[in-house]
Amino acid sequence: MTTAENPHNDLKLASKFYPCGDKNLANSTCFCGSIQIKTKTDNPVMSAFCHCGYCRVGHAAPLYQVLYCTTANIGCKTGNKKEGEHEIQIVKGFEHLTSFPGGMANPFYKKTTDNERVGGIGRMHCNTCGTRMLNAFYHKLDGKERYGVFPGTFTEPLSNFIREWQPRSHLNCESAIMPVAAICDGLPKFVEWDTGAKFIE
Repeated sequence: MTTAENPHNDLKLASKFYPCGDKNLANSTCFCGSIQIKTKTDNPVMSAFCHCGYCRVGHAAPLYQVLYCTTANIGCKTGNKKEGEHEIQIVKGFEHLTSFPGGMANPFYKKTTDNERVGGIGRMHCNTCGTRMLNAFYHKLDGKERYGVFPGTFTEPLSNFIREWQPRSHLNCESAIMPVAAICDGLPKFVEWDTGAKFIE
């Protein structure tokens, strides 16, 4: 099977399933409208589907989609508001964003001393309606900040946005509870991260 015939590694097929528009600015809102987030970027760090157990349980879904950027107007280590313009801007309801409690008893958030790979305030939700709205992490090895928003909370379809925003891969497929091999969307499927081994060749 050639690369072009592989439904798990075919950019043309992926473009068909995930068409794009010309927008690079999205608005997100929680279910009750208490929180609004603006995302503007031409080059997100990552746009992917994740199948890991933590994300599945955290979103109450068999998989979830995330778009990661490098800057936001919230400090990933402190939760404090930052001044200036960033790729991700919490424009309403900053006070309603709440992170999951820390500690080893809660797998959705790890304190600096609890996880050797990542730290930060972690996964955040609306304290009024419970909608998951933001991830805020930093990687301990390189100190880089990562902020994730979820296309499921966008007020417009993902297809309205530029190619760089469209999903690029499926991650943590080894942890999946659905048959990943049946998802023939042209995107590569990885055992864990997209820097590692393929789950399906």
